[in-house]
Amino acid sequence: MTHRSQPVAFGVDLGGTSARVAAVDREANILAFERTPTARIASGDRFLAWLRNAIESIISELAIPLPFDLPVGVAIAGLVDCTSGTVTRSINLPFLQGWPLAIEIEHVLGTSIVVMSDAEAATWGEFFMCKPAPKRFVHLRIGTGVALGVIIDGCFEDIEPGRTTHAKLLIVDDSASAALCRCGLSGCLETIASGTILAARTGELGLGESVEALDRIAREGHSEAVAIIERVAAAISRAIERVVLHYEPETICLGGGLVERMPFLAQAIRRATGRDADTSDQWPSLEAARLGDEAGVIGAAISAWRADRSAS
Repeated sequence: MTHRSQPVAFGVDLGGTSARVAAVDREANILAFERTPTARIASGDRFLAWLRNAIESIISELAIPLPFDLPVGVAIAGLVDCTSGTVTRSINLPFLQGWPLAIEIEHVLGTSIVVMSDAEAATWGEFFMCKPAPKRFVHLRIGTGVALGVIIDGCFEDIEPGRTTHAKLLIVDDSASAALCRCGLSGCLETIASGTILAARTGELGLGESVEALDRIAREGHSEAVAIIERVAAAISRAIERVVLHYEPETICLGGGLVERMPFLAQAIRRATGRDADTSDQWPSLEAARLGDEAGVIGAAISAWRADRSAS
């Protein structure tokens, strides 16, 4: 008889493009999954209603006994005060900014909640997949926006405590003409290498907002597309160099929707960092993310499960 894996936690990932919730087991497998565009739930009340309905649907699908007592990890695209569970800054989710998210969700679901940034959740998810676990691990995620997470000796590193902007490590253009980022700094990696910026560039080439089309014509030798992608790769390489100098990681995990959907970009990044040559004595391991778009929802669930076990 086949043993069916049991869920140990729910993970929620609320990003600028979509919201996900999943039941996850202790091996980081997704057992059931719900998803919706963020635009449909762009208010606190709508988000809470969707979350309650999504979890109820998964409970029914998996026949989880009621009342359920599984912990819930919530990842938010922004900065989070993990002590109070309040969203302190979210460029892509302004309707949650300043909102006591953990308290509101606990009230609706009646179970323990762990709230974290999407960078922290995705980093935990990818770190969990590394066997053996590296002592110094960095996850750089390039999607709608840009996020950086660092784990040292099994603990998540608080990058520049109290910050309300992107990490200054991710400033890749310090010239007088550097573009102003939505976070308030100038020259951030996100002003060059985010999905939002690249989609705008594809529009200038008459490709709509399809970054996949941009990647395709670059592979076919379109000179302007190649130049755009190589500029993005060079900026990502500069960010990686700064992170390496600061944290001296054993492993750098590169992920996010933009990299995963654009193979030419992924190859250009390896060229820009020298990882298409034998430089193992100079650079840490540069690895592709394994969990794809599900890194945040899996990492949020695993974090909630770990916290719940520690508290037990």
